[in-house]
Amino acid sequence: VDAQGRITSAASGASGGGNLVYKSAVFGSSSGTYTANASANYAAVYASGGGGGGGGSGNSPRYGGSGGTAGFGFVSLSISQPFAKAYTAGGAGAGGAARASGSAGSATNLTDILTFNGGGAGNGGYFGPGNDGSAGSTSVTSPGTFVSGVPIVWATQGLESGSPVYGVGGARQGAANSGGYAGTKGMIFIQENIGS
Repeated sequence: VDAQGRITSAASGASGGGNLVYKSAVFGSSSGTYTANASANYAAVYASGGGGGGGGSGNSPRYGGSGGTAGFGFVSLSISQPFAKAYTAGGAGAGGAARASGSAGSATNLTDILTFNGGGAGNGGYFGPGNDGSAGSTSVTSPGTFVSGVPIVWATQGLESGSPVYGVGGARQGAANSGGYAGTKGMIFIQENIGS
């Protein structure tokens, strides 16, 4: 930093040594193994569980509850080589039939690093309006650090077409005697510091 407070140089480090480069994007329900590039010592991981399914409605105004939003956020991950971890990207919860509850979304996890749970199921509208599903929780373990619960990053590589949104609960059913709406699936998006 010079006398005017301007940054004139920067040391390389775990998060700053190289530009982040797209590594992988996986969507629920799916599983596999993330194997880090041999030259990477840092990864940026964006993830979401699967959204909960909305409940079906009964007679008006006994509407179904909305499905819960999944746990989501950004994890800063220090990598010690060799690094390989199994992952699961959570699936979406299904909407319930008329008067019936939906189903919960499933969790997204990277073994020993993170678990982002799916959103809870919306209750069906039977004797009265159904309750909304609960939000999914998050758990992150060292060497991962949970930075913040940020919305899933939009990227130019890896994500599906159509600007999808991941981990959102299914909307409540407003029409009488109708099934609820499904949530949206979970995902894991990974970048590594291997750029020049």
